[in-house]
Amino acid sequence: MIFMDDSALSKTAGTPSFYAPEIISDDRYKTFSSDSLTSATQSTPRRQITKAIDIWALGVTLYCLLFGRVPFDPSDQSEFTLYRLICEDDWDVLETMGSDRFRTYGRRPRRMHKDSEGYTAVKLLERLMEKDPSERIGLDQVKV
Repeated sequence: MIFMDDSALSKTAGTPSFYAPEIISDDRYKTFSSDSLTSATQSTPRRQITKAIDIWALGVTLYCLLFGRVPFDPSDQSEFTLYRLICEDDWDVLETMGSDRFRTYGRRPRRMHKDSEGYTAVKLLERLMEKDPSERIGLDQVKV
């Protein structure tokens, strides 16, 4: 017997910095964007909310642990700007991570750095914070 289905996941609760792109409803994000008239006239189906939102939040949490900040931080501190960043922008990495200051070599390092701890961590983050929930890594793959 299933005591809880995925419909409970569609309730918005939590810290906006950890919201997955599919949680941010079209009404909340697009209504306040600069092209609100265009967005209001277009009928875009809302993405299905699944347990992949927890994988995204795990990625944001890992990012915070490694770099000491959130991956999306709007300069104007606006929640709506934050939503736009989460939905449209890419996140970046610092040169080093963790208290041990491991080198990350950036998001797209050269081949010579692919065995480093930093490369491995950044590649995991890329899979955890994939904007398309159908392409996001699953927990079984995270364990591997």
